[in-house]
This record gives sequence, structure tokens and C-alpha cells, in this order.
Amino acid sequence: MSGSRSKESRPSPISLSKGSTKKLLPYIPYILIGYLTDRLSWLYRHARGNPTHKLITVLTHPELDFKTPLPSINAVDILIGIIQILSDS
Repeated sequence: MSGSRSKESRPSPISLSKGSTKKLLPYIPYILIGYLTDRLSWLYRHARGNPTHKLITVLTHPELDFKTPLPSINAVDILIGIIQILSDS
């Protein structure tokens, strides 16, 4: 068929060259720190009680934080993650 394409002619939707992989590699720890801080901020925001009880909840129940793998899109959580990344760099 003249209208069909073979798989070889289609570019991969996610393809990283060696150069781009080497450029991204040093930033992985910062991305992970930002993600973890964002998730912990989310858990702190959703915990009940006074700040002491919230902190105890964050420290004793981290499994609650990772029920969903998606980062929080709340502006405060994102800002806290960015501040943590900048303070580590």
C-alpha cells in the first residue's frame, strides 16, 4: 500500500541522544529533591491538626504521601519544591 508508513520511517516520540542524556544527568538529583519536597509539602498541607501534629504525620507516615505518583500542582507546593532545589544547588 502506498498510503501506509513503515515503523522505521516514524521517529520515536521519546528519543534522547547521548549528548542530551549527558546534559540531563547532572540535574536528576535536583529533580528528585524537588519532587520529594513537593510531595512532602502536599502531605503537610493535608494533614490535620496543629503544626506539631502535621510534622509528626509527615515524619511517621511517608507512605501516605506516595499513594499517587503525580506531583502536586498547588502553587505553594511547587514553590516549596523550587526553593528546596535552589537551596541545594
